Amino acid sequence: MKKKVLAVILACALLVGVITTAGATTGSKVLEVFYRDVTIRLDGQVQDLKDEAGNIVEPFIYKGSNYVPVRAIAQLLGLDVEWDGDHNQVILESKEYADEENVEPVFAETTGGWLMGYKEDSTYNFKGIQYGVAERFKPAEPVSWQGVRSALVYAETAPNTNTTVSVSSFVDKMGPDMVPNENCLYLNVWTQSLDTTAKKPVIFFIHGGGYAGGASNELAVYDGKALSEYGDVVYVNVNHRLNYLGYTDLSAYGEEYAESGNVGQSDLVLALQWVHDNIANFGGDPANVTIVGQSGGGSKVNALLGTPSAKDLFQKAVQLSGGADRANGVDKATAQEAGKKLVEKCKTTYNLATDAEALKKLAEMPYYALAELAAGTGVGSNPVYGTEFWPEQTYNPTTGKFCELATTKPLIVSSTFGELGGADGKLVIPAAINGAGQYTFDPSDPDAFLADVYKPNMTEEKMVELVTAKYGENAAHILDLFAKAYPDRDTVDVLSLNNRTNTVKYVADRAAAGGASVYNCVFSYEYPAMGGIMNYHTGGDMTLWMRNVNNVGITTKGDKAGAWAVSDVASNALLNFARTGDPSSELLDWTPYTTTNGATAQFDDNCRVAVDPDKELLEFMVSVNAFAGGWPS
Repeated sequence: MKKKVLAVILACALLVGVITTAGATTGSKVLEVFYRDVTIRLDGQVQDLKDEAGNIVEPFIYKGSNYVPVRAIAQLLGLDVEWDGDHNQVILESKEYADEENVEPVFAETTGGWLMGYKEDSTYNFKGIQYGVAERFKPAEPVSWQGVRSALVYAETAPNTNTTVSVSSFVDKMGPDMVPNENCLYLNVWTQSLDTTAKKPVIFFIHGGGYAGGASNELAVYDGKALSEYGDVVYVNVNHRLNYLGYTDLSAYGEEYAESGNVGQSDLVLALQWVHDNIANFGGDPANVTIVGQSGGGSKVNALLGTPSAKDLFQKAVQLSGGADRANGVDKATAQEAGKKLVEKCKTTYNLATDAEALKKLAEMPYYALAELAAGTGVGSNPVYGTEFWPEQTYNPTTGKFCELATTKPLIVSSTFGELGGADGKLVIPAAINGAGQYTFDPSDPDAFLADVYKPNMTEEKMVELVTAKYGENAAHILDLFAKAYPDRDTVDVLSLNNRTNTVKYVADRAAAGGASVYNCVFSYEYPAMGGIMNYHTGGDMTLWMRNVNNVGITTKGDKAGAWAVSDVASNALLNFARTGDPSSELLDWTPYTTTNGATAQFDDNCRVAVDPDKELLEFMVSVNAFAGGWPS
């Protein structure tokens, strides 16, 4: 591989042509080029191009009338150059393997005790910081320790009942291994400074997975290093209790269980309190915290917007990739009935006589026994409103009403083009894939199959044929509206469009409620892998928001430049919002959404702000039931 790189350099040299060398001086007869452990001696002469002060600007290899600008070519190919004029040597070094600063230990003090993290490049990393400890079904308490704790690796994550691999992991590159443990109250910090007076903006990220699964290190796009380095912000992400551990309401059985249905949420409040008390020691500003939640994390952000104990712990909020309109929670009476079902089932299953015996059994049994017992009872899936912790539903989709507390903070609501379509919405050749990840075609003739459903092979006529097969007599009008709404997309892409009407309504209702500004956006950038993957739930927008284009494996191969261009616009919007509450930048003038202007940012090949770009399209498709059913066969 090393020799191949040098061969490319020398091949380029022959194409350079004649370069003026006025004012240059002639060196020796031989030039030596060093690249890692390879040395090449080049026949010809070396000429030093010097500036007016006599400093060498560029060495040239020349033979006859052909001159080679070594530094320019090497840098173009991604190599660092060191020119030793005294010995007529050019040393080329791959940037990938260039000498880098050592990873070094770093230390920070918290209210719980001292931590040892590490500094990599410019970033201080502290991983697996314990912020709380809890008994099952009880609110967590702060934790402290003696001595110095290691904060070098991700810690344990909340257990869940997932036992299968999803086809979505093809595009959602997984993060480091997750180790499930009920002791899961940990967070991670990436920062550019440990100066206690730096007052850098803080982004507090809550992972996806509904209320049942996920973790801060589940996906590669959750890593905070890239965004922290680029934007000079403090990035925090967090684990907390989930499913039956976090959202089982046993409040009907006494005061000690009063908030058992919300301990997953109170964990997040405790983590935010940790940020408030400690983040200055990591260079952050405790008075400038933006909470960001993706998917289920967006739902948790929705609940936190209406949580009194959290109101002074963050100043701005962002809901990403579909979490906005599925965050309604469950009322206390319904949650209590589900808790009673669980207790009665426990008594029957284990032949227990009293509620007290059942509650003790539920608190002590292994997690997976609890999960098996709780399945089907209705517990573990939502936070509970109508309680002291969460008094009022943040948003009621039936009435369109937001609680007053939720309107006091600036908000960004983001969704994706394909959103929650699962495999059908995110994998290429979706016309033939079902939820089990199986294709229905003759395997003896894959070329014929791909000729019809592999997007790069499709003619416009074939695309129209597929759309017409799905939408019938409404196809022409849908395509007309689609072209106006998404001018960067292909005709067949309409088949991957998510029904965003509930999210659009959520944004409109929030704008109508008044208070702080709300910003609306949709990601429709197409990833190049497998012929084209429409912007999808979770990774489709997260990759671009968090500047993790290089962390997502195969997804961006084929259009790294395009993905980075969109990421530049999106990440700068997020960073400016975190700094000031206004996402506008030189790259995008993003105005708040109102019920009259419908301002919606579209993150695509050509990022722009449009007026409710797909509202008419969505409304028409809903009116003719166009979102029903699967793909055309």
